Amino acid sequence: MIVFLTKPAELDVPQSKVNAQVLTEEEILELARYGIMLENHYGGHPQDIEFAIEDGKIAILQTRAITTNVMEQKERSKMVGGRQLLKGIGASIMGI
Repeated sequence: MIVFLTKPAELDVPQSKVNAQVLTEEEILELARYGIMLENHYGGHPQDIEFAIEDGKIAILQTRAITTNVMEQKERSKMVGGRQLLKGIGASIMGI
């Protein structure tokens, strides 16, 4: 059954699935290979990769360079100053 949600919802998940591994070992290894290939293709720059898996086949949906890292973000926040205005759910889904 396909369910389309128009607003955030809380769904019951069986306890047996709460901590269950979602990806198979083979999928993890294949995704790692794709990650290395894409990083090499884009000049050694780490990539943020979106993917989907259907019927056991992995599809790369998009990839983009990771342009910041945690340490850079901490350093920038020290330079900018001020107080935090927003926290939590990303602004892109606030209109749902």
